[in-house]
Amino acid sequence: MACLLYADEPPQLLLLDEPSNHLDLPALHALEHMLRHYQGSLMVVSHDSHFLDQLALTHALSATDIGWQLAELPPTQTDNPR
Repeated sequence: MACLLYADEPPQLLLLDEPSNHLDLPALHALEHMLRHYQGSLMVVSHDSHFLDQLALTHALSATDIGWQLAELPPTQTDNPR
């Protein structure tokens, strides 16, 4: 990942760990709007399922009893699906 991030042309990638914590509602809505319209890739860690739903993500990686599971998420009704 370090090689990728320090490439001559770094990727448009945001790595976010619990970005919705401690935000009031107006700030949360602004963050959701900004991330939903971000043109790059997102890697988001959050326990807030409603927040994650608002981002129109295409895949989810979950820890399960049998290991990590990558699942494709159903399309959402947003204008900028990931």
